[in-house]
Amino acid sequence: MSMNFLPGGSGAISGPGRRAAAAPAQGPDMSQYLEEFHKSVQYIPPAELQRQLKLLRQLDERVAEMRDKISTDCAAYSAAKSKDTPEMQALKQRIDATQKECLDTADEKINLVTNLYTQLEAKMRELDDKMTFFDEAMMQQDQMQAAEEAEDDGGERKAGR
Repeated sequence: MSMNFLPGGSGAISGPGRRAAAAPAQGPDMSQYLEEFHKSVQYIPPAELQRQLKLLRQLDERVAEMRDKISTDCAAYSAAKSKDTPEMQALKQRIDATQKECLDTADEKINLVTNLYTQLEAKMRELDDKMTFFDEAMMQQDQMQAAEEAEDDGGERKAGR
């Protein structure tokens, strides 16, 4: 598994539930891991995200326009004295068609949001897994350093006697 961590390459990680830590001095593996994680964080394409959000906004605007058109047409249909005229039948068909188009656009919005959510959720899950992996690696490194320090302290005490 290849990963990377922080923007700017600072080597420090902090945040809720995470302790600030410097990139380990030993072993190129952790450094490489941090570089790869940084690249993966940057991989969330902001241009694609903006494009999808812009499309969602356009769909919202189209639905609002269709709702206004439906309201206007319904008011005209309701005010008509005779609903059986060819004009009123055409108006009713136009209302029905606009309502169907509005529903289709709403379905398109739902699909767009669902896909966007799925993409972001997958990326967040991936990043969370990488953070968990990094936390475990840092804990193991801390344990190894503590064991080395304990050995060094034990050796100094024996030599001092």
